[in-house]
Order: sequence, then C-alpha cells, then structure tokens
Amino acid sequence: MPLAMALTPRRESLHQSRGYVRRSIELACELVTKTCDAPELSWGVDLSESGILLEATQPLVLGDGVVVCLQPASGWQLPELMLFGEIARSVNGRRRGDSASGVAVRFLDLGAAERRALARWLRPRPRATTKLRSHGSAGRTVSGPRASAHPFASLIG
Repeated sequence: MPLAMALTPRRESLHQSRGYVRRSIELACELVTKTCDAPELSWGVDLSESGILLEATQPLVLGDGVVVCLQPASGWQLPELMLFGEIARSVNGRRRGDSASGVAVRFLDLGAAERRALARWLRPRPRATTKLRSHGSAGRTVSGPRASAHPFASLIG
C-alpha cells in the first residue's frame, strides 16, 4: 500500500460515526439551555440512543451543554427522561431540503437501562429522513405543572 494511503485517515461512514440508527419521531420535548433556564418547547424529529434532532428557534453554539426532557409515547415503561447533552450540530434551514432550523443534541448521560428501553421503543419506528417540520412550533416557553404524559404537546402547533 502506498505511504500516502496509509497516512490518510479513513472517513467513517455516517452510520459508524453516529453509532446508532436514527428513527423518525414527532415528540414534544423540553429544552433547557445556558441562556434560558425556563424550559422551551420543541419538537424532536429524529431520535437514537445517542442523541436527538430538535427544532430550535434560538441559535445554539456547538459544544454548549443543554438538558432535554422527553417522554416517549405509547409503550414507554420508564418515567420521563431528563438527559444532559451537548449541541453536536446546527441546522440553519439554508441547505437544500431544510424546511426549518434545528439542533442535534448528543446525549452525555443516558444510562444502560434507559438506553436499552429507548432502543426497544425506537426499533419499530421508521429510519429518520432528517426533515424538520416547516411550521414554527419551537420556541414556546413551558409554564405550570404537568397534567399528563404530554401536557404541553397540545400547545405545539
């Protein structure tokens, strides 16, 4: 093998670099950032055991720490997930095919039991197409106590 080929790093496939298969979802989530302590409503549009793609109206910096709260719908056996993560990617809505802005959050603290439960819950869902919803539903502030599993879902358009 030529020396140049041996020294050139191989690019991982997209699936290998992510580690887990992303699944399409439409899931109401709460996002807490360092610039806003009040939870902000957002839609999760794809999810894996390693992270989530959320609609977002505020610009977030790569590497910023966030907290994502979510509770998968029917069939979920555990309490709400409150996950610490970091901004891994920002989608600004300017690329061809982008219909909205969003952020990819890499989970930093998903436990083994939660990861297995999330994998089971995600398995029957279709693979993600990374299409952000075009209507502006992100950016609403959550207030008041929760009344059900998704008390704020009806507030998101």
